[in-house]
Amino acid sequence: MFQDEAFELWRKQWGGLYPENSQSRRIIDQMIDSYCLVNLVDNDFPKESCLFEIINKTRQLREMKD
Repeated sequence: MFQDEAFELWRKQWGGLYPENSQSRRIIDQMIDSYCLVNLVDNDFPKESCLFEIINKTRQLREMKD
């Protein structure tokens, strides 16, 4: 649900800045149509950030698959 609301704001607010057939507008529309919005919540406040740890682990898992 949040993804739909966020992407609709992108379409209206950001997309509305550009002419309908412009390359910038097409890029925004393509992102909305093909990207997935992810919300990462890290409740381990003393740690700096878990984002890069998750990205690195995900990358390692993908490499193991290939």
